[in-house]
Amino acid sequence: MSINNKVELTGNIGKQGVRIIDSTSKSFASFSMATTESYKDSNTGKWMAKNTIWHKLVVFNPNIIEAIKGLTSKDRIKVTSSLDYLPIEGSKYKKEASLVVTKIEDASLR
Repeated sequence: MSINNKVELTGNIGKQGVRIIDSTSKSFASFSMATTESYKDSNTGKWMAKNTIWHKLVVFNPNIIEAIKGLTSKDRIKVTSSLDYLPIEGSKYKKEASLVVTKIEDASLR
């Protein structure tokens, strides 16, 4: 699969992944991930958290769905994904930005 837009994020899992079967009987998983911007305080030299951004991740690959089953809240991961705009259920026109995960790695050892 060719990725025309590539997004790499490292962050912490928010909630345990949820497996979903849609109306066409296709299975996928959805979970959230938090990334936090930080900066080094020039007075103290300490790293300070600026703000946390939550991202919705969607997984269609069965191997990656299996891999996320063992992950829990606050596990640190790195994902490679593509940005996609999926329709919001019940809305004809509104869409929501989601990251479609193509690769996942343990980032706790970095």
